[in-house]
Amino acid sequence: MARSGSYDFSLTRDDIINGAFRQIGVLGEGQSASAARISQAAEQLNLMIDMWEYMGVGLWLNKEVVMFPAKDQVKYYMGPTAISGQSDYACLVSEYAKTELSVASAANDTTLDVDSDDDFTNGDYIGVELDDGSIHWTTINGAPAGNVITITTGVASAAAIDRHVYGFTDVVQRPLEVIRAFRRNHASADYIDTPIEIVSIDEYMGLTSKTSDGPPTMIGVDMQLDDIILHVWPEPTNMKELIHLWVKYPIQDFDAASDDWDFPRGWGNAIKLNLALQLAPEYGRKVSPELGRNAQEAFAMAQGADMELASIHISPNVRSYKQR
Repeated sequence: MARSGSYDFSLTRDDIINGAFRQIGVLGEGQSASAARISQAAEQLNLMIDMWEYMGVGLWLNKEVVMFPAKDQVKYYMGPTAISGQSDYACLVSEYAKTELSVASAANDTTLDVDSDDDFTNGDYIGVELDDGSIHWTTINGAPAGNVITITTGVASAAAIDRHVYGFTDVVQRPLEVIRAFRRNHASADYIDTPIEIVSIDEYMGLTSKTSDGPPTMIGVDMQLDDIILHVWPEPTNMKELIHLWVKYPIQDFDAASDDWDFPRGWGNAIKLNLALQLAPEYGRKVSPELGRNAQEAFAMAQGADMELASIHISPNVRSYKQR
Protein backbone atom coordinates (compact mmCIF):
# COMPACT_ATOMS: atom_id res chain seq x y z
CA MET A 1 0.00 0.00 0.00
CA ALA A 2 1.46 3.33 -1.08
CA ARG A 3 1.79 6.20 1.37
CA SER A 4 2.26 9.86 0.54
CA GLY A 5 5.57 10.39 2.35
CA SER A 6 4.30 13.92 3.03
CA TYR A 7 4.05 15.64 6.44
CA ASP A 8 3.41 19.26 5.48
CA PHE A 9 -0.39 19.59 5.30
CA SER A 10 -1.53 23.12 6.00
CA LEU A 11 -4.33 25.54 5.14
CA THR A 12 -4.00 29.07 3.85
CA ARG A 13 -5.95 31.98 5.26
CA ASP A 14 -8.56 31.83 2.48
CA ASP A 15 -8.88 28.03 2.79
CA ILE A 16 -9.82 28.53 6.46
CA ILE A 17 -12.25 31.35 5.68
CA ASN A 18 -14.03 29.49 2.88
CA GLY A 19 -14.27 26.39 5.09
CA ALA A 20 -15.78 28.44 7.91
CA PHE A 21 -18.36 29.95 5.56
CA ARG A 22 -19.34 26.47 4.36
CA GLN A 23 -19.88 25.39 7.98
CA ILE A 24 -22.60 28.04 8.44
CA GLY A 25 -24.14 27.65 4.97
CA VAL A 26 -22.96 30.95 3.49
CA LEU A 27 -21.11 29.05 0.75
CA GLY A 28 -22.02 25.89 -1.10
CA GLU A 29 -19.89 23.15 -2.59
CA GLY A 30 -17.12 24.50 -4.81
CA GLN A 31 -17.90 28.14 -4.02
CA SER A 32 -15.48 30.80 -2.79
CA ALA A 33 -16.22 33.94 -0.83
CA SER A 34 -16.19 37.37 -2.45
CA ALA A 35 -13.32 39.77 -1.80
CA ALA A 36 -15.51 41.81 0.58
CA ARG A 37 -16.44 38.73 2.62
CA ILE A 38 -12.86 37.53 2.67
CA SER A 39 -11.78 40.91 4.05
CA GLN A 40 -14.44 40.87 6.78
CA ALA A 41 -13.70 37.28 7.75
CA ALA A 42 -9.93 37.89 7.81
CA GLU A 43 -10.50 40.68 10.32
CA GLN A 44 -12.53 38.36 12.54
CA LEU A 45 -9.96 35.58 12.16
CA ASN A 46 -7.14 37.83 13.38
CA LEU A 47 -9.28 39.12 16.26
CA MET A 48 -10.00 35.54 17.32
CA ILE A 49 -6.30 34.59 17.20
CA ASP A 50 -5.41 37.69 19.23
CA MET A 51 -7.93 36.61 21.87
CA TRP A 52 -6.49 33.10 21.97
CA GLU A 53 -3.00 34.50 22.56
CA TYR A 54 -4.07 36.07 25.82
CA MET A 55 -5.79 32.87 26.90
CA GLY A 56 -2.34 31.30 27.06
CA VAL A 57 -2.58 29.28 23.84
CA GLY A 58 0.70 28.37 22.23
CA LEU A 59 3.37 26.28 23.92
CA TRP A 60 5.14 26.44 20.54
CA LEU A 61 5.26 30.24 20.95
CA ASN A 62 7.72 30.00 23.86
CA LYS A 63 10.93 31.29 22.31
CA GLU A 64 14.38 32.14 23.57
CA VAL A 65 15.48 35.75 23.07
CA VAL A 66 18.95 37.16 23.63
CA MET A 67 19.24 40.74 24.87
CA PHE A 68 22.55 42.54 24.49
CA PRO A 69 23.20 44.63 27.62
CA ALA A 70 24.79 48.07 27.53
CA LYS A 71 27.39 49.11 30.06
CA ASP A 72 25.92 50.93 33.08
CA GLN A 73 22.37 50.78 31.66
CA VAL A 74 19.48 49.46 33.74
CA LYS A 75 16.45 50.14 31.51
CA TYR A 76 15.89 48.25 28.23
CA TYR A 77 13.08 48.30 25.69
CA MET A 78 12.11 45.15 23.81
CA GLY A 79 9.84 45.28 20.77
CA PRO A 80 9.54 46.63 17.23
CA THR A 81 10.58 50.21 18.11
CA ALA A 82 13.31 49.37 20.62
CA ILE A 83 16.20 49.86 18.17
CA SER A 84 14.88 52.85 16.24
CA GLY A 85 13.57 54.62 19.33
CA GLN A 86 15.85 53.53 22.17
CA SER A 87 18.93 51.85 20.61
CA ASP A 88 18.29 48.69 22.61
CA TYR A 89 19.16 45.44 20.86
CA ALA A 90 17.57 41.99 21.18
CA CYS A 91 16.77 39.13 18.81
CA LEU A 92 15.69 35.50 18.77
CA VAL A 93 18.53 33.20 19.77
CA SER A 94 17.96 31.16 16.61
CA GLU A 95 18.68 34.24 14.46
CA TYR A 96 21.86 35.69 15.90
CA ALA A 97 25.45 35.07 14.84
CA LYS A 98 28.60 35.37 16.95
CA THR A 99 32.29 35.53 16.09
CA GLU A 100 35.45 37.26 17.35
CA LEU A 101 37.88 39.80 15.93
CA SER A 102 40.93 38.20 14.35
CA VAL A 103 42.70 41.57 14.02
CA ALA A 104 42.48 44.47 16.48
CA SER A 105 40.37 47.44 15.41
CA ALA A 106 41.23 51.07 16.04
CA ALA A 107 38.78 53.91 16.62
CA ASN A 108 36.76 54.81 13.47
CA ASP A 109 37.67 51.58 11.62
CA THR A 110 34.87 50.55 9.24
CA THR A 111 36.27 47.13 8.32
CA LEU A 112 36.39 44.24 10.74
CA ASP A 113 38.62 41.18 10.34
CA VAL A 114 36.82 38.31 12.05
CA ASP A 115 37.32 34.60 12.65
CA SER A 116 34.26 33.78 10.51
CA ASP A 117 31.72 35.81 8.55
CA ASP A 118 29.27 32.89 8.37
CA ASP A 119 25.66 33.96 9.05
CA PHE A 120 26.48 37.69 8.78
CA THR A 121 24.69 39.37 5.87
CA ASN A 122 24.38 42.79 4.29
CA GLY A 123 22.06 45.08 6.26
CA ASP A 124 22.29 43.09 9.49
CA TYR A 125 22.64 44.82 12.84
CA ILE A 126 26.15 44.25 14.15
CA GLY A 127 27.64 44.86 17.59
CA VAL A 128 31.37 44.97 18.41
CA GLU A 129 32.64 44.58 21.96
CA LEU A 130 35.08 47.43 22.64
CA ASP A 131 38.01 47.54 25.05
CA ASP A 132 36.14 49.93 27.35
CA GLY A 133 33.50 47.23 27.94
CA SER A 134 30.74 48.76 25.81
CA ILE A 135 29.25 47.38 22.58
CA HIS A 136 29.35 49.49 19.43
CA TRP A 137 26.23 48.97 17.32
CA THR A 138 25.80 49.77 13.65
CA THR A 139 24.80 47.88 10.47
CA ILE A 140 26.68 45.79 7.91
CA ASN A 141 27.38 47.72 4.71
CA GLY A 142 27.79 45.24 1.85
CA ALA A 143 28.10 41.48 1.67
CA PRO A 144 30.86 40.11 3.96
CA ALA A 145 33.63 38.23 2.13
CA GLY A 146 36.90 36.58 3.11
CA ASN A 147 36.06 36.98 6.80
CA VAL A 148 36.03 40.76 6.43
CA ILE A 149 32.92 42.72 7.40
CA THR A 150 32.38 46.34 6.39
CA ILE A 151 30.25 48.38 8.78
CA THR A 152 28.32 51.60 8.22
CA THR A 153 29.64 53.56 11.21
CA GLY A 154 33.22 53.08 12.36
CA VAL A 155 33.84 51.67 15.82
CA ALA A 156 33.75 54.30 18.56
CA SER A 157 37.02 53.19 20.17
CA ALA A 158 39.61 50.44 20.09
CA ALA A 159 38.74 46.74 20.14
CA ALA A 160 41.42 44.10 20.72
CA ILE A 161 41.80 40.70 19.08
CA ASP A 162 39.20 38.17 20.29
CA ARG A 163 36.65 40.83 21.22
CA HIS A 164 33.17 39.46 20.53
CA VAL A 165 31.16 40.44 17.46
CA TYR A 166 27.39 39.85 17.33
CA GLY A 167 24.97 40.11 14.42
CA PHE A 168 21.31 39.56 13.63
CA THR A 169 18.74 40.49 11.00
CA ASP A 170 15.27 40.90 12.51
CA VAL A 171 14.12 43.07 15.39
CA VAL A 172 12.41 41.05 18.13
CA GLN A 173 8.64 41.51 18.44
CA ARG A 174 6.99 42.68 21.65
CA PRO A 175 6.60 39.53 23.79
CA LEU A 176 3.25 38.73 25.35
CA GLU A 177 4.96 37.52 28.51
CA VAL A 178 8.43 37.06 29.99
CA ILE A 179 8.57 33.54 31.43
CA ARG A 180 12.12 33.16 32.73
CA ALA A 181 15.59 34.62 32.32
CA PHE A 182 19.25 33.81 32.79
CA ARG A 183 22.59 35.38 31.98
CA ARG A 184 25.09 33.46 29.85
CA ASN A 185 28.83 34.02 30.10
CA HIS A 186 30.42 33.83 26.64
CA ALA A 187 33.95 34.34 27.93
CA SER A 188 34.73 30.62 27.94
CA ALA A 189 34.17 27.85 25.43
CA ASP A 190 31.75 26.19 27.86
CA TYR A 191 28.88 28.59 28.34
CA ILE A 192 27.96 29.22 31.98
CA ASP A 193 24.31 30.06 32.69
CA THR A 194 23.09 31.76 35.88
CA PRO A 195 19.36 32.21 36.58
CA ILE A 196 17.87 35.70 36.82
CA GLU A 197 14.69 36.22 38.82
CA ILE A 198 11.67 37.79 37.12
CA VAL A 199 9.83 40.18 39.45
CA SER A 200 6.93 42.61 39.19
CA ILE A 201 7.62 46.23 38.38
CA ASP A 202 6.25 47.07 41.85
CA GLU A 203 8.88 44.90 43.52
CA TYR A 204 11.63 46.38 41.36
CA MET A 205 10.56 49.93 42.21
CA GLY A 206 10.90 49.00 45.88
CA LEU A 207 14.68 48.60 45.52
CA THR A 208 16.58 51.35 47.33
CA SER A 209 19.55 51.56 44.95
CA LYS A 210 18.84 50.79 41.32
CA THR A 211 22.28 51.64 39.94
CA SER A 212 24.45 49.21 41.87
CA ASP A 213 27.03 47.51 39.65
CA GLY A 214 27.31 43.77 39.29
CA PRO A 215 26.05 40.68 37.45
CA PRO A 216 22.26 40.98 36.97
CA THR A 217 20.20 38.85 39.34
CA MET A 218 16.76 40.43 38.90
CA ILE A 219 14.60 41.84 36.09
CA GLY A 220 11.46 43.89 36.66
CA VAL A 221 9.05 43.61 33.72
CA ASP A 222 6.88 46.56 32.69
CA MET A 223 4.35 45.49 30.02
CA GLN A 224 3.88 48.66 27.96
CA LEU A 225 1.91 49.02 24.70
CA ASP A 226 4.51 49.16 21.90
CA ASP A 227 7.52 47.67 23.68
CA ILE A 228 7.96 46.04 27.04
CA ILE A 229 10.46 47.66 29.39
CA LEU A 230 12.94 45.50 31.30
CA HIS A 231 14.55 46.98 34.42
CA VAL A 232 17.77 45.07 35.11
CA TRP A 233 19.39 44.94 38.56
CA PRO A 234 22.23 45.30 39.31
CA GLU A 235 23.31 47.28 36.25
CA PRO A 236 25.52 45.20 33.90
CA THR A 237 29.26 45.79 33.70
CA ASN A 238 30.42 42.66 31.83
CA MET A 239 29.35 42.70 28.18
CA LYS A 240 30.53 39.11 27.74
CA GLU A 241 27.45 38.11 29.76
CA LEU A 242 24.37 38.27 27.56
CA ILE A 243 20.87 38.15 28.99
CA HIS A 244 18.69 35.32 27.69
CA LEU A 245 14.94 35.34 28.18
CA TRP A 246 12.25 32.76 27.49
CA VAL A 247 9.24 34.72 26.29
CA LYS A 248 5.78 34.08 24.88
CA TYR A 249 5.99 35.28 21.28
CA PRO A 250 2.96 36.62 19.38
CA ILE A 251 1.26 34.56 16.68
CA GLN A 252 1.83 35.88 13.16
CA ASP A 253 -1.12 37.64 11.55
CA PHE A 254 -3.09 36.27 8.60
CA ASP A 255 -2.48 39.14 6.16
CA ALA A 256 -2.50 37.65 2.65
CA ALA A 257 -4.73 35.08 0.95
CA SER A 258 -1.87 32.57 0.72
CA ASP A 259 -0.59 32.96 4.31
CA ASP A 260 -0.24 29.61 6.09
CA TRP A 261 -1.21 29.26 9.72
CA ASP A 262 1.35 29.93 12.43
CA PHE A 263 0.15 26.85 14.30
CA PRO A 264 1.34 23.25 14.64
CA ARG A 265 -0.58 20.33 13.16
CA GLY A 266 -3.83 19.56 14.93
CA TRP A 267 -5.08 23.15 15.17
CA GLY A 268 -6.73 23.41 11.73
CA ASN A 269 -10.18 22.20 12.69
CA ALA A 270 -10.22 24.29 15.85
CA ILE A 271 -9.45 27.44 13.84
CA LYS A 272 -11.96 26.75 11.09
CA LEU A 273 -14.88 25.69 13.32
CA ASN A 274 -14.40 28.47 15.86
CA LEU A 275 -14.13 31.05 13.08
CA ALA A 276 -17.48 29.74 11.81
CA LEU A 277 -18.96 30.45 15.27
CA GLN A 278 -17.54 33.97 15.19
CA LEU A 279 -18.91 34.68 11.69
CA ALA A 280 -22.40 33.23 12.11
CA PRO A 281 -24.06 36.20 13.90
CA GLU A 282 -22.67 38.71 11.40
CA TYR A 283 -24.25 36.77 8.53
CA GLY A 284 -27.54 36.06 10.27
CA ARG A 285 -26.90 32.32 10.61
CA LYS A 286 -28.03 30.27 13.56
CA VAL A 287 -25.31 28.11 15.08
CA SER A 288 -26.35 24.48 15.26
CA PRO A 289 -25.69 22.58 18.49
CA GLU A 290 -23.50 20.19 16.54
CA LEU A 291 -21.28 22.99 15.20
CA GLY A 292 -20.97 24.51 18.66
CA ARG A 293 -20.06 21.16 20.18
CA ASN A 294 -17.56 20.30 17.43
CA ALA A 295 -15.85 23.70 17.72
CA GLN A 296 -15.57 23.38 21.49
CA GLU A 297 -14.20 19.84 21.30
CA ALA A 298 -11.70 20.71 18.55
CA PHE A 299 -10.34 23.61 20.57
CA ALA A 300 -10.16 21.54 23.76
CA MET A 301 -8.31 18.71 22.01
CA ALA A 302 -5.79 21.06 20.38
CA GLN A 303 -5.22 22.94 23.61
CA GLY A 304 -4.93 19.68 25.53
CA ALA A 305 -2.07 18.59 23.29
CA ASP A 306 -0.42 22.00 23.81
CA MET A 307 1.14 21.03 27.13
CA GLU A 308 4.61 20.34 28.39
CA LEU A 309 5.13 17.09 30.28
CA ALA A 310 6.97 18.26 33.36
CA SER A 311 6.85 18.27 37.13
CA ILE A 312 5.27 21.18 39.00
CA HIS A 313 7.26 22.76 41.83
CA ILE A 314 5.51 25.21 44.16
CA SER A 315 7.45 27.34 46.63
CA PRO A 316 6.41 30.40 48.64
CA ASN A 317 7.71 33.84 47.69
CA VAL A 318 9.27 34.38 51.10
CA ARG A 319 11.20 37.49 50.04
CA SER A 320 7.99 39.46 49.44
CA TYR A 321 6.18 38.10 52.51
CA LYS A 322 5.18 40.76 55.02
CA GLN A 323 4.17 39.80 58.52
CA ARG A 324 1.06 41.56 59.80
